[in-house]
Amino acid sequence: MKSILATSALALVLSASLAADASAWTRNTTASGAYGNTVNRSASGSCAGGTCSRSATTVGPYGATATHNGSTTCAGGTCTHSGVTANGYGATATRNGSVTCAGGTCNSSGTATGPYGRSVIRSGTVTVQP
Repeated sequence: MKSILATSALALVLSASLAADASAWTRNTTASGAYGNTVNRSASGSCAGGTCSRSATTVGPYGATATHNGSTTCAGGTCTHSGVTANGYGATATRNGSVTCAGGTCNSSGTATGPYGRSVIRSGTVTVQP
């Protein structure tokens, strides 16, 4: 669950920085691990009107599959993100969060809820010094 939160926080910050209108993109990667196992990831996304959306599919060793769909919207100094990740067995995890920045300080909060309804709530503050 900690890795889901770290990943969602990073995705939220990166998506927020890309919230301006932009063209569509795709990315395909392959990573190799121990014993020659590989993981393939295919992702695509686009931005329009202050909202960025992306979809990704990850196929691990032995065909294990996970999908992620999410979107980030920014307006008035606040960016919000929501996304759903599902594994090949139908279990899902949802993530919702927001980041608000003003005067060199950014406050973030979010919730991740797993397949059994258990949730993790996080919050934090980052201050940028000149």
